[in-house]
Order: sequence, then C-alpha cells, then structure tokens
Amino acid sequence: MTTPFEEEPPEILTAEELAERFGAVDPKTLNEAQRLELILPMGDGRFEVPSPALLRAAEEVMSRGVPLAAALSVVAQVKRNCQAVSRAFVKLFLSEVWKPFEDADTPEERWPDVMATIERLRPLASEVVLAVFHQTMSTQVEDAFGKELERRAKRGR
Repeated sequence: MTTPFEEEPPEILTAEELAERFGAVDPKTLNEAQRLELILPMGDGRFEVPSPALLRAAEEVMSRGVPLAAALSVVAQVKRNCQAVSRAFVKLFLSEVWKPFEDADTPEERWPDVMATIERLRPLASEVVLAVFHQTMSTQVEDAFGKELERRAKRGR
C-alpha cells in the first residue's frame, strides 16, 4: 500500500560526474540540492540521485540559460506545492474511503475494493495533477508571453 509507483531507479554519481554535468557548483547551491534531496551524499565523493529524470531536467534548464540556484528555488516551491497536493489527496481518500470503511467495522468483503482504491490513489492523483498543470501552464505561458509581445509591439519592435 505504501510502496512507490512507477519507481525510477536511482543513479550513483561521483562528484566528478556531477561537476561534468553541472560545472563548478558553489557550496550553498550544493547544500540546497542536498536539502531538497535531489542528491544524497554517500561518502567517498559519491552521490545517490533518487530521481535521474529530475537531474536531467535540471541539466536542460541550465543549458537554456537558467542558473542552477534559480532552478533549485523553483524546485523547492514545486516540492512544497506537491506536498500540499499529496496531503489533500490522502486526506480525501482517508475521509471518503478509509473512514467509512473503518466505521463499518472493516467488513471483509470490502477489503479488495478498498485496497484497489488505495492502489489507484497515486496514479489517479498524478493524472489529476498533470491535467490541471497542463491547463494552468498553457494559460500562464499564453498570458505572460502575450503581454511581452504586446509590450514589444507598443515599443515598435
């Protein structure tokens, strides 16, 4: 019930490999990456990367001109928001699925349905978050860049 879904195998990288991918990183930025659990020190100059996909995304963002420290600031905000969203979904399922099941004295015949519902919690929450994100991201991009294009047009560019 509590095992991760679609688990991504972690990577182990050396400090040299991280430097090759990200260049020289100041200690404050390195500490922030560790605090966010993007890299976990293992000793002997090795680091575990729990989400290689997230690390690849950081590389691409940097390749497009965004400093690593700025990207980490956004990751921290996203992580806080994801924690809030996760809590909301868990609270919803606890109050609407688990509590009624417990109030009914956990009837044996309902265990399979309850377990199936709990197993669907993570993928369902992911689908909802992704769908809402697509909508809101499209709106934000269109609004922001629409305003920038209008501003440029007014300046005669």
